[in-house]
Amino acid sequence: MRILIAAIFLFVLPSVVSCAKAQDESATNVIRKYNALYGEVSGVDTAAGTITLLEYNYDLDEEADMPYRVNEDTEFEFTDGLDGISPGDWVDIEYSTDTDGQRKADYIALEKEPVLEEEIGTIAEDVEETMENEEVEE
Repeated sequence: MRILIAAIFLFVLPSVVSCAKAQDESATNVIRKYNALYGEVSGVDTAAGTITLLEYNYDLDEEADMPYRVNEDTEFEFTDGLDGISPGDWVDIEYSTDTDGQRKADYIALEKEPVLEEEIGTIAEDVEETMENEEVEE
């Protein structure tokens, strides 16, 4: 009887543990990569739940559209969702890649177009001119 119990511990139990461990590892490999990207939006499909960015493909030496899946777990910043994003906007995306190669957007931040120094100078001149005109009219 002791030999039977020893055989179970030596041969059967380790194989059960290794099978369980293999199942756990395969479940955690659903998401392989985690990346971040800043890019220009080339398309938004709210019905399909995708956002497409124009990216440079170094292998092909050309720009290409790359879609990202969006779902209820995707977090948005500076917008309420895909409805607030349009082609031509710039976004920061944090995404993960499934084992089948599809990209899932985990976080999307809509970037506001920065105001350039030249534009600030032009705006200041316009405000100054407006104020001078108001003083003359009074």
